[in-house]
Amino acid sequence: MNGIKVYEGEVSANALNDEISWVERPDADISSITNGATNESYYLVNSPFTGWVNCDRPVIPDSTFVNFTITVPKGFNSLNTFTYVIFNELNISVSANTFDEPNKQFGFGYVNYSPFPCNEKITVVTVGYRFGQYYYSINKAVVPENMETIPVTLNPASLLEIETKIGAL
Repeated sequence: MNGIKVYEGEVSANALNDEISWVERPDADISSITNGATNESYYLVNSPFTGWVNCDRPVIPDSTFVNFTITVPKGFNSLNTFTYVIFNELNISVSANTFDEPNKQFGFGYVNYSPFPCNEKITVVTVGYRFGQYYYSINKAVVPENMETIPVTLNPASLLEIETKIGAL
């Protein structure tokens, strides 16, 4: 479609110096998106193989990795709310794309996999819409050291106010 190829680095456990073999993943979903307001285009890569991606800096292999969730207030769910986590120093964002209704928790779809480096500085951005009113939360945090949840409180705001706050990040 666009000439972009997605690769996953596989580290060989038996290789000297933890050599990486790059494997092409042709079934990664690549979408071209255009911002109607600015007419700027960018690509969104969704690959079930990579977990999360950073194109400008590798994650240090000796890091401790965990998974975590984000808890939203009652009345907010995957039908009226979305949550992103921005990794401030890695210059990436990840969508919390799964929702556990009984626990009101957004997660990342990983069951037996912990893809996030502990103690990384993050910003949790959550936006919801209920009964004609927008709500948002921008929380500074760090990736917790254990499988924990980060609770968010959503505050009412206009769409313009939310766009301004997110644009300032």
